[in-house]
Amino acid sequence: MLTVIFKLIGDSHKRHVLILAIIVLATILVGGAVFAAVDHLPVTTGFYWAVVTATTVGYGDVTPSNPTGRVVAVVVMLISIPSLAAMFALLTGSAISKGIKRLFAMEEHFPAKPYTLVLGSHRSIPAVLEELLKAGDNVVLVADIESTAVRHGVHHVKGNPVEIEVLRKAKPTEAKQALIMADTDADTLLIAVLLKEEAPHLNISATVKSQSVRDALKGLGAHLLISEDELLAHTLAKSIETPHAADFMLALVASDSVFLDEVEITSEEAGLNMKSLEDKYSGLGKVMALISQNHLYLGVESNPIANQGDKLMLLKRIHNS
Repeated sequence: MLTVIFKLIGDSHKRHVLILAIIVLATILVGGAVFAAVDHLPVTTGFYWAVVTATTVGYGDVTPSNPTGRVVAVVVMLISIPSLAAMFALLTGSAISKGIKRLFAMEEHFPAKPYTLVLGSHRSIPAVLEELLKAGDNVVLVADIESTAVRHGVHHVKGNPVEIEVLRKAKPTEAKQALIMADTDADTLLIAVLLKEEAPHLNISATVKSQSVRDALKGLGAHLLISEDELLAHTLAKSIETPHAADFMLALVASDSVFLDEVEITSEEAGLNMKSLEDKYSGLGKVMALISQNHLYLGVESNPIANQGDKLMLLKRIHNS
């Protein structure tokens, strides 16, 4: 019976209902025993009277016969009746809420894997979620915020992602990648450690401020690390030198008509320099950079030799069908 009730009310009100139930039970037991003692009745009769009183049935077959019994009756009524009413109000409210969600298909189900796991409550997360959804990704957000603040279409796991129990609810072993966007570098590092323990092969990306934390995350095998301060500083500096530099970078990442793609260098392409690769891939897109051993080489500043397993970053145009 308790299992059914807890499923009905959900996690958010379990503690409140449990506290109210304990208060009502204690009032019935203590009040019934005291009433039986002061009215010189069997204790079972006292419990019976307390239940009848608490539930407002009021048969009238057992009533206080002295002033002390009436005081006990008043105390039992003032405690048990409002507590029971509050408990049933929570049960009814939760049942109605669940019914409405099912009726209008509002209840969020865990998305089909693979999905992108976003962890933290950084101010930039809403914009990131918007872009991920626009790209067609399934997204799970782990953040200690109200679900009403989360964009529709994102599955929300409420809680602090630095807590292992909360993190496990997000099923990181089923995710294809994780993006950590915590408010502090300390939280970012802790979340990354917990993720690596739970899902050792998960690709992790993160936003960081400190170079030391960035190095520590690299040691953990983080896939992509973005330093907010460094990115902002370089963008502002380039914009001072070239006023439209910031507009160019924003257009590059925000455009709906072009996108960046990474292509792995094959064994046949190994040994070619970047200029030769630009010619080979000219029909597929514009070669922007070569990524080799976690270092990014821009084509305009060098002409590196590609090795098998390196990646080319291409700027491609979206062809609308």
